Amino acid sequence: MVKAVSFDLDGTLYSSEPVIEDAYRDSVIYFNKNYNKQIVPPTFKDIEKLIGQPVYFIYKSLFPTLNEDEIRIIGSIIIENLSDKILKYGGLLFDGVKEVFDYLKNNNYMIFIASNGRREYIQSVLTKFKLECMPFVTIGDYGITKKSEIILYYIRRYNIDPENMIMVGDRASDIEAAREAGVKFVGCNFGHGHFEEIKDANYIIDDIRDIKRILESVYA
Repeated sequence: MVKAVSFDLDGTLYSSEPVIEDAYRDSVIYFNKNYNKQIVPPTFKDIEKLIGQPVYFIYKSLFPTLNEDEIRIIGSIIIENLSDKILKYGGLLFDGVKEVFDYLKNNNYMIFIASNGRREYIQSVLTKFKLECMPFVTIGDYGITKKSEIILYYIRRYNIDPENMIMVGDRASDIEAAREAGVKFVGCNFGHGHFEEIKDANYIIDDIRDIKRILESVYA
């Protein structure tokens, strides 16, 4: 019986599309002005291809001419701008997410967030939309280096049998993390990913509310 559900964030529960391009543009303009650079702000299409990857990989891919220190600096600027814009303007919480969270909470499921995003970013989304979950960890916490280790941390910390957890996500990195952690994977046929990335999922859903159906029919 499933007792815990781990969710990816961007592309699964939420989309930063309405705010993320502006956050990157403002950050690059500030960085260029203050650090005497001339890097070009990425478009949303540039960013979307990388959503779901660890943030360092994203920044290095988008700004290949920057060195390690510069990547760290611009990354801090971006995450501050992005978090601020989410708290002010929101972005897009997918239809049905609050309904699903209420259902899981009312039926005593543990809700986890397993995201490659920075802590500030994750917290801004949870705060803005008043989503309640178990305390979350991110890459960099407790020596964690990848998403599967986030899931494994939750399994160990809360003494969960991997058979009693499912992972929900929209990208290849999510199904890879689920496989490495030994949990079943529910692929979201929406968000930022493509069907090819999640076609080998244990279950595929077209709406986040379908999680209820899976839990009631498959794991009841």
